[in-house]
Amino acid sequence: MVDALNTLSPNPIPRPWDTIRSLALTFVGKWEDSFGPAQSAFCLIPPNVTSLQLHLPRYIYTRDARDIPLHLPHSILERLTSFSISCDWDGNQLPMVLQHCVNIEDLKINFKNDIDCTWYDSDDDTTQGYIKSGLVLPKLRTLCLQKARPWALNILRLLKTPILTSLALEFSRNEDDVYDHSFPKTLHNFITERLGCVRTFRRLHLDSFEFEEGVLKSTMRALPSITHLTLNYPKVHSSIHSWAPLILSELYASNFHDPSGLLPNLESLQLLNLDPMVNFSPSIHDVSYFLNSRRKFDKTKNWADEDVFIGPPDTLKELVMTFQETRRYSEHKLDLAPAFMGTYKSFA
Repeated sequence: MVDALNTLSPNPIPRPWDTIRSLALTFVGKWEDSFGPAQSAFCLIPPNVTSLQLHLPRYIYTRDARDIPLHLPHSILERLTSFSISCDWDGNQLPMVLQHCVNIEDLKINFKNDIDCTWYDSDDDTTQGYIKSGLVLPKLRTLCLQKARPWALNILRLLKTPILTSLALEFSRNEDDVYDHSFPKTLHNFITERLGCVRTFRRLHLDSFEFEEGVLKSTMRALPSITHLTLNYPKVHSSIHSWAPLILSELYASNFHDPSGLLPNLESLQLLNLDPMVNFSPSIHDVSYFLNSRRKFDKTKNWADEDVFIGPPDTLKELVMTFQETRRYSEHKLDLAPAFMGTYKSFA
């Protein structure tokens, strides 16, 4: 079909195909594209495409994938503002493609739950240069890494994103053991060193992640400008047995009157799919403590067993908490508890 569309006409007339701006390409089975760039099927991509979705075949169907180039025309890559790629190949294909995406604003990378996918050759001279100085995506605002294993996120070591506003990291939930001790450091270094826009960064979404106690808090300290935080299927490991609500305790300062605080500009917090069966699941008392920690209050003016807050109102406008499905109580009165009523009165 594409060959037919590309047939030369004695009287060239603009075709609907040439005006396409959004294109999705899905390849399955054996990879059969030409090794020569001039004969590559990618050369037939319409010239006006600005949004491209590329789904490549699985590594097991692609022999010697490490050495297979992706002949995406530089002119197409330079025009893209949105790019989504799904691939579990080893090799330097990704950085070789991204280096030409100078106008990209939205980037999604799907790792397909691959255990060993590294996405780049650390011994390659070009890659070494990106590790040292960064592969700059000057206009990137939204970055989403999907179906990843923590060690695959070393790709963050390559990227430099000076105006990034939103980062989503979605780990695989299909594997029992996805915890990797190097991931928190990789994320922290990306935020503090590679991001280059700590003051303008706004949104962070972490899906199915695991941290040691204290690591998430350290990461949040590096993001004072964040306004929207979503934690889906979170797990926090404690070095000692604790009944403390570890998830919420990672989101406020230990010192109740810490003037700097954590997440001072937070407007929306979503804690999704919490495990209600573990002993550190947040209760209404924990939520009340978290909310109180975000505002200064004066107990010397307390005449009715209520907190009297001083200073400006909290920036937090939305708090969403959901739990994984479990057996439902036949009856409860949690919404009548004093802690809930006090929280509702102070923050509703």
